[in-house]
Amino acid sequence: MSSLETLRDRAVRIVFAGGGLAAIDGRAYAVLTPEPPTSTWRLVPDERTGKNHFVIVDEAEGFLKGLKLTDPEEGDAQVEVGPVPVGRSLPPFYPPNAVWVLEAPEGGEEGFYRLRNLASDTYIGRRAAEDRSLNPKPVVADPQPQEPEKVLALVVPA
Repeated sequence: MSSLETLRDRAVRIVFAGGGLAAIDGRAYAVLTPEPPTSTWRLVPDERTGKNHFVIVDEAEGFLKGLKLTDPEEGDAQVEVGPVPVGRSLPPFYPPNAVWVLEAPEGGEEGFYRLRNLASDTYIGRRAAEDRSLNPKPVVADPQPQEPEKVLALVVPA
């Protein structure tokens, strides 16, 4: 069984070099300091769109607090944290802007996965331009990093 299979419907953390993802005022931020503690998330498989496709929801609040892109066409759109619509069907239907594809980075460590949004077909990561500040960094689609290992989001077991 692959390590991705072991993450299905389990608690995970979304991390960046130096910290993790937290929801602040309905938006996703990379928090690079120990306080406040970052959130734990759950991967909900999306059987309609593919094997490694998931909806990512808050471990405690479920579908009331999930990750999605408001405007997938906008190149530098910040990831939103809010209710994830669920279509009433079997299997359930989720909008493409709320579906995330987990991919193992080339040459990366086993058990670490990058996040790509299904609607925008872009990876998410934090803005590196603000590294000199301890403030939380916005998590955006297509951050165009020069150092991917530093700013792109990774999913790891909680």
